[in-house]
Amino acid sequence: MMVLVVGLYRRIIKMRKLNLKSKLIILLIIISIASSVYVIFSSKNKVDTSKQQFITPPKIENYFGNNLKITHSLKKENFDNFPKNISYLKQSSLNSFTQVEMDKISKNFGFTISPLEFNDIKNGKIYIWNGDKYSLIIYSKIRKIEVTPAVNPKSMIDNAINKQLSDEDYKNIAINLLSEKLNINKDSLKFSNFAYLKTEDGLENFRKTTKEDAEITQVNLYSSSGTLPIFTTNPQNSQIYVQFTKDGEILNLEASLYSEYKLGEIEYKIKDYKEVIETINDSVLVSLNDSNVNLPDLKSEDIKNITIGKVSLVYLQESLTSEIIQPVFLLEGMASVKGFDKEITASLYLSAYSKK
Repeated sequence: MMVLVVGLYRRIIKMRKLNLKSKLIILLIIISIASSVYVIFSSKNKVDTSKQQFITPPKIENYFGNNLKITHSLKKENFDNFPKNISYLKQSSLNSFTQVEMDKISKNFGFTISPLEFNDIKNGKIYIWNGDKYSLIIYSKIRKIEVTPAVNPKSMIDNAINKQLSDEDYKNIAINLLSEKLNINKDSLKFSNFAYLKTEDGLENFRKTTKEDAEITQVNLYSSSGTLPIFTTNPQNSQIYVQFTKDGEILNLEASLYSEYKLGEIEYKIKDYKEVIETINDSVLVSLNDSNVNLPDLKSEDIKNITIGKVSLVYLQESLTSEIIQPVFLLEGMASVKGFDKEITASLYLSAYSKK
């Protein structure tokens, strides 16, 4: 830029028809324009550089290192709807639930009795209201709310009359319930996805099934300024979820309202299909058999093969104290595992930000 200005200056000096004053005015105009162009290009280059800065991948408990055999049936078109760049979320904690807030929530669920109170070193005070049908549990410090059956959930599931409710019905019931009972603004609730579940003898958790075979419909939602759902290290559950039996009655509810989420200032490049396949062995296994297998009990050689068939882009909340929540690819498929006659479901997380 300086070379260009000097060159123009020499040409202006040689213009004999112009007096000194005119030459100086022209020179000042050229310098002003050159300075403006320089500032614009410098600013643009600064933004582009910041976008390429690398963010440390999320810290996820990895019990198997890079020793798993992972194959896939993913195609390039599976990535067509993903953004090229996306920002992280900034997480800031909200104040603990006040007694007034908790009293209002408990009354919304029909409780008039005083709760049981317990102190937990990690989660602070826990308040429990027990009723004939449901129990309400509120963790005041971490702003977590749970509604669980007070009776055997199996009887609630088996005795539910199939009202042939649609997915849209379940979604609307869930949003209205969260708004009316937990005092969450409807406009802040965003739909994530459905999970279709059924019971199975010997399993602690429900297992995924088809929509047609489902005994339970789980509505996953989230509340943030981001465009992606927020998942925890357990990919079966999102930030907020409600489970319903076939008659539209609530079975379980869990809502983590500890944090406020805001978009970060910088958008970072997301891995494309090619880079995901190149780094797929960096994926971390986080769930087997719909979280019904305790991963620390297994060795890497017990898992013969994992075949990935589905990919989603989500935000991963590593912990409640994380300042930054970044996007990851949720990879889902089937695994051949020692001790199981059939293949079982597998879920893995892969850092979504590109290193290129």
